[in-house]
Amino acid sequence: MATPKFTRQDRQLANYAYKQYLFEKYRVAFSKSRLCFLFRGQAFQLEALMQTLHQLEQDKRSLDRYVTALFIVTLSLVYWAVYALDAYLQSVQ
Repeated sequence: MATPKFTRQDRQLANYAYKQYLFEKYRVAFSKSRLCFLFRGQAFQLEALMQTLHQLEQDKRSLDRYVTALFIVTLSLVYWAVYALDAYLQSVQ
């Protein structure tokens, strides 16, 4: 199943396709006996559930950006360290 791409403007809770994407991605269950949605062992009404799912998605995107930036910085530092070590070893000989 291909995941749909949403632009920043499309990632709003007013967008029905985005709500459907969140609902399917996080596999929310509906309890007929309690007439509420169940997610991670907690009961939610629809609006509170959508706010929670939206916040989870935003946190995931922020974490992805942070990890990518950290990877690039670490890779740059390693490259610089190898270059400096190589330059030092070249100058010693």
